[in-house]
Amino acid sequence: MDVVRYIQLGLLFCAGTVHLPTVTSLIDPRLDWRTPSEQDLRQVRWAMAAYHYMHNLVCEAVFFTTERECRTLVSIPRSSVHLYMTEPSERGSGGYLAVLPDGGLARAGRHNAVIALDPYPKASFGHLVLVFFLDTNVAATKCASQSGVYLGDRECLTLSLKNRCRNALQRNLRRRNFARRCEINFLPKVRLVNDPEKKQQLRCMDRIDGFSPCPYQPENVRYEIPRCELTENTRRCEKFRKGEGALRGFCRPWETCDRAVIVGSGWNPQVGRDQQREAAVKAWYGMLRRYGFKRSSITTFYGSDGGIDLGESPVEAYPATHKLSIRNFIVNTCRHPTCVETLVIYLNSPATNDDEMLLWDKDGDGQASKSESYKVSEFLEDIENCLARRVFVFVDQSYSGSFVDKLRASRRHTNVAVFVSSKANEYSWNTEFTMRWVNASHTECIGRIHKFSRYWISSQVDMAEGAPGVANTTIFGAPCDVIPPYTDHELKHGYMGCQTLPTAYWLLKWFGASS
Repeated sequence: MDVVRYIQLGLLFCAGTVHLPTVTSLIDPRLDWRTPSEQDLRQVRWAMAAYHYMHNLVCEAVFFTTERECRTLVSIPRSSVHLYMTEPSERGSGGYLAVLPDGGLARAGRHNAVIALDPYPKASFGHLVLVFFLDTNVAATKCASQSGVYLGDRECLTLSLKNRCRNALQRNLRRRNFARRCEINFLPKVRLVNDPEKKQQLRCMDRIDGFSPCPYQPENVRYEIPRCELTENTRRCEKFRKGEGALRGFCRPWETCDRAVIVGSGWNPQVGRDQQREAAVKAWYGMLRRYGFKRSSITTFYGSDGGIDLGESPVEAYPATHKLSIRNFIVNTCRHPTCVETLVIYLNSPATNDDEMLLWDKDGDGQASKSESYKVSEFLEDIENCLARRVFVFVDQSYSGSFVDKLRASRRHTNVAVFVSSKANEYSWNTEFTMRWVNASHTECIGRIHKFSRYWISSQVDMAEGAPGVANTTIFGAPCDVIPPYTDHELKHGYMGCQTLPTAYWLLKWFGASS
């Protein structure tokens, strides 16, 4: 590697600055014991070129995101950006291919390396991610014709865009979030062309100094779920079969209970940021238990295999991989006329700006099929005309305001209140919404908790009621404007958990629903 040329390139990128970092200052101090290899120096140069590209965008001419978003983007320091990169492809590997869960990429053919910058590590996916392709043996003129940045040594860096996004903008100018149609909102699945197992090759890079430290990932991450049919009679499939039929027999005659459903998916460990999402799910479960929800009344769907320790035994979660299991459970819960007093549903998943929640990449191809994503319209269809007395939905994910928009336009959700962590064109940040609700005092009206939560959360929280007054209770359905207030003993025995129904009332509700 010609170090002089490298320094000249750095001067070109950093024109107008007084201080230019040396090559050694760009290498992780943990690698100082050896001479940096040519491969390391190439990766440093590519990473710096990608960040320079982001930092020097001309926002008036950018079309892959909004001008307002661009102005925020160019002001983000390198120390706040997560860097993801593949190793330079070796001869005979065939190069890399990249795909997104919510669409294709322009110029997504074979490339020598793929680089991704995550400028918002504290935001929930999907949020804006910049993806670059690096190609070698490319002439400067050809690089310029592809709108790339020529780095010298026949290396060309090209910003990746969503496939045909300009056409999508022209067709959908009146659609909500049309200005975000070209955004890449997820880390792509990058695989070697000649790899039959299609393993993810894009990795967070800790060895290049100056970027934000990589998020924690457990060493025993499972990237693939067991290939298991629900009808297969093996112990290996037991948890999957239980998730499909978990509702059977959970309703007792003459009794009504507060019940909850928790869905924390993640798409894959890299996008799902398991540690953050796991902490949010655990905190929500713990809050429900503190306010009277019985263990048997809380059903959790989590990750690829339900592998989460909820801190109680015997309590287990079910995998969030089977969309029909989740939908059937919610629908069946809503069909019982006397079973559910208050139904609380908590959703925490990666979300697209086109109103879809990503569940899990079951087949490992990196692209979301209909069975791997859960649309907002499908969810609202599952809870419409629900026979629970009241339904409270809490959504902590990006673009969650779409739940509010759709509920306000519906007449079939009169007993539903939805609380969301962001507007329909906005990201959700760092589980702030979840932790605010978890730490609130739930002897207060949930409408009042929502009102004051806006002062503590970075994004713009919102809510909607299917009918006026739905949110004028506590999270477990107790009146909250009683003077004098109920004592803890009265709340525990009169409203929390399960209550015995008068026989006449139970029969009236049962036969009324049946007719």
